[in-house]
Amino acid sequence: MTEKQEYAPFDGKLDYRPSEQKYEMVGKLAPCPSEQEYAQFVGKLAACPSTVAERLTREISVEGGLIDDNINILHAAIGISTEAGELLDALKKRVFYGTHLDAENVIEELGDIEWYLQLARSSLGVTRERVIAVNVRKLKARYPEGFTAEKAERRDLDAERLAMSEPG
Repeated sequence: MTEKQEYAPFDGKLDYRPSEQKYEMVGKLAPCPSEQEYAQFVGKLAACPSTVAERLTREISVEGGLIDDNINILHAAIGISTEAGELLDALKKRVFYGTHLDAENVIEELGDIEWYLQLARSSLGVTRERVIAVNVRKLKARYPEGFTAEKAERRDLDAERLAMSEPG
């Protein structure tokens, strides 16, 4: 990351415009990078200076603060929620308004969600493979003989957590 920039005190106006630096990085990414390359790209892109992120970091990340100096997990959670809402809006338009499902828009929103998922994984220091493996163990504990509505409603959270904590 470049040296930390100083910003004027918050004036109530938020600037969400991406910097030229961000656009330059997007152009350098391979069409389908490996997970490691994608994680590095997301980390670099998320590390670009942002007046909002800098302000939040100063205000929230105090000793014992809500996110303990890791603004990226908050950024990821808000981004996932926002992009999921945009995905849901595309489906709403199809179901309730009878419009054509815009598959390109759906793909775009899924890509944006994936970007934020990678940011979350990177901020926690975990790989996609680990997240999937833990999820598979949890689901196997929840549905040992396959999915049932009853098992979905009456989950054994202790058994699921135990399965998730087991190695490999």
